Amino acid sequence: MAELTTIARPYAEAAFEIASGENALAQWSEMLRFAAAVVVDPKMADALSSPQLDAAARESLFLSICGDRLNAEARNFMRVLIEAERISLLPQIRDLFGKKIEATVTLNPQLLGGARITVGDAVIDGSVQGKLAQMAQDLRA
Repeated sequence: MAELTTIARPYAEAAFEIASGENALAQWSEMLRFAAAVVVDPKMADALSSPQLDAAARESLFLSICGDRLNAEARNFMRVLIEAERISLLPQIRDLFGKKIEATVTLNPQLLGGARITVGDAVIDGSVQGKLAQMAQDLRA
């Protein structure tokens, strides 16, 4: 399950970026919910994984079933998933799209300014201290 979530995360982030840019988070959430329900239907899952259908046929089938429940951007998003053979990840994408984030904020005077963000094992260091340390490392190289 964790592996599927890892694969689904960039797609969920892309969907979130599109939805945020359109100021349509609720609409995208509903579209993803509906599309995920279509994907998990046993007959549809069989059709989407059938080697007898090429990507264009799978795309046509899926989008015809979804009809006007998807806007143009969501239809394009689904096309990308189908072409990448990732359409089966829609339930995971939907679940990640709906996650709430709980932030823990701590002040560290040693940073001098800026921020250091840690999410899981990823660190984004935009602090002055981090920039100075990177500059010192670059000058030594």
